[in-house]
Amino acid sequence: MNRRYQTRLTTLLGAAVAAMTLAGCDRSAPPSMPDNTARNSAAQSGTQGSPFDQSEKAEDIRISAEIRRALMDDASASNNAKNCKVITNEGRVLLEGVVDSDAERTSVEAKAKAVAGVLAVENRLEVKRS
Repeated sequence: MNRRYQTRLTTLLGAAVAAMTLAGCDRSAPPSMPDNTARNSAAQSGTQGSPFDQSEKAEDIRISAEIRRALMDDASASNNAKNCKVITNEGRVLLEGVVDSDAERTSVEAKAKAVAGVLAVENRLEVKRS
């Protein structure tokens, strides 16, 4: 091999090794996903409500829809509050999920109680820990 070819090859290999090394160093760890194992286990064990608990009676569907509409129409409600579970069965409403504050927890419950046809509200909403 001639000297010029060896020099180019050595330079090229050195640059390739450096590029691979730097590429590997710049990788940050992927963000960790939230661990909802305990929540999911509770839902599967039956201690939490599930969409299957929602009655298919027209009156119960209307009640859940009106509560959901009230939550969605509240511009001050957090996304957490807007996404809480609302399950109605025989006029009894179950609220589950996470909200941002005690005031929001109370507000969601009040919206549920204000809907005509609601006989009782079980508020299992949890306040998000900071």
